[in-house]
Amino acid sequence: MCKQLCVAVHAFPYAKLSILLLLLYAAIPLCAQTVSQNGNNQTRESYAQNDGAQAHSDARIKANGTQYAGNAQFDADSMQHATDGQLAADGTQQETDSAVHETEMRETEGIKKSKRRVIFTIACGPAFLFNKEAKTNSAPSPVVFPVSFGVSFPNDTFVSFQPRLSFFINYYLWNNSAQIALPAEIENRTATSLSFLVTLPAVFSFHVSRNSVLEVQAGLSALMRFAILAHGVSADDLGTSGNAKSDVKHINKWFWGGARWLYVDTGLAWLYQFSSGVKIGPEARFYLPLGSLFTGRGVDAFMVSAGIKIAL
Repeated sequence: MCKQLCVAVHAFPYAKLSILLLLLYAAIPLCAQTVSQNGNNQTRESYAQNDGAQAHSDARIKANGTQYAGNAQFDADSMQHATDGQLAADGTQQETDSAVHETEMRETEGIKKSKRRVIFTIACGPAFLFNKEAKTNSAPSPVVFPVSFGVSFPNDTFVSFQPRLSFFINYYLWNNSAQIALPAEIENRTATSLSFLVTLPAVFSFHVSRNSVLEVQAGLSALMRFAILAHGVSADDLGTSGNAKSDVKHINKWFWGGARWLYVDTGLAWLYQFSSGVKIGPEARFYLPLGSLFTGRGVDAFMVSAGIKIAL
């Protein structure tokens, strides 16, 4: 067989070329398959490497995202704490500012009140009326309770004018033998005296401290008294001058005769001024009866009062 093949090759000159072509034709598919397998292996390795890199990249991205989220949460918490602290500080500051503003408003109001040219005054307290004839048929020296209203101007100066009107009531009877009106007890009363005391003093103010003022005053006063029949007393009731109506006429005449209505007023007051501008404190006043002195009765009907004074 081999001999025959060799003979055929020698017989046909182109037989070598044909065999070579057949061998090449058979070898090409094998080489192509080998190259394809090598390419697939390289592709799989490349894919594996790419997958590893992608996984590493995803891991880094996830880690960075977690870190960013943590940082964002930390920043948010820090901002929240800072905001809360700022709000608390602002609230405290606002409360402080409000308290300061309120204090300033009170002080401003007090300053405005203290700078007013005219202020009003109120005073109340018991007053003692000296009765020289207390050992006779009249009553002991009575104690009355006047209520006083007044003004002060100019305000907050060393010297000011403080007129005042005080009102009180008490009982009187008429002693016809002595021709004098005397204070009476309720069971022996004939007339009710409506008494209006008008005081016109000059007041000197001494500032003892920033909020304390000592006032010293002196002036003239007029005690205007009007006698009317007391409650429960009839005009025809028996009186020392004839009847009760006649006694009341004598009492009124005695009130206005001999300058018995004229007094000299002196007094002291210590006032404390609050931040609102209101002043309040104790006072004492003394009323010397000029009419009694002029008519020889000495200090009969002398008055002294003590109470509380309020300047608004």
